[in-house]
Amino acid sequence: TFGMRFHPVYHYDKMHNGVDLAGRSGWDVVATRGGVVREVGYDPVSAGNYVIIDHLDGFESYYLHMYKWPEVAVGQYVAQGQKLGGQGTTGGSTGVHLHFGISQNGSYQNPSNYIPI
Repeated sequence: TFGMRFHPVYHYDKMHNGVDLAGRSGWDVVATRGGVVREVGYDPVSAGNYVIIDHLDGFESYYLHMYKWPEVAVGQYVAQGQKLGGQGTTGGSTGVHLHFGISQNGSYQNPSNYIPI
């Protein structure tokens, strides 16, 4: 869930800026809304392989722990439902899932307030 929690990898209380959606390795990760890819990267400590999409209205969405390098590039426009990559367990992860996050004007929001989870 979104909020403070005991981190299962690092074993201390840490803010969880999104929700974790269970799945299977390689299951498609798709854009929740259209926008421009702001960042694609790899963070070995936390996010693993990830994508950040700027929806051009103050909102951004975050897709973390993908199993291999994402299938989109910085600056690329993506449509709602377009494949970004596949679910995985890269970075600070205990199993296959998608960490999904939303920010509004730079402040993380609870994704459960925007999508039915």
